[in-house]
Amino acid sequence: MIFGLSLELIVSYIVFRMCRYYAQLYIRTFQTSSDSFVTVLSGWVLLTTAFHVGFLVYFGYTTSWWNPLKLFALNYVALLPITALEVSITEHFPSFPRLLSLAGFVVIPLCAVVMMQTME
Repeated sequence: MIFGLSLELIVSYIVFRMCRYYAQLYIRTFQTSSDSFVTVLSGWVLLTTAFHVGFLVYFGYTTSWWNPLKLFALNYVALLPITALEVSITEHFPSFPRLLSLAGFVVIPLCAVVMMQTME
């Protein structure tokens, strides 16, 4: 438990946010030949954003309103070293952000299930 939050909840939330971020980044920066894929990815990002906001509101409603704030803050603290690691990996493997955004189609639902199950 870190700040009264389970480690499974924190890790799944950080991975959820990271995959969602890279899906948003893919939409904004990468050029693809398929407009339909960008449309599907945009819908996916909209759906995950709605889940994210709904999860934080529900989590705050069922526990304490400080818990979503702690989770949100821990996410930003944890993303500092993760971002540094991602930058170093991207230097050697330039398609790494694209791979993360595509992996989000599998990883995000798994993280969402873990987040809902580990809520206190």
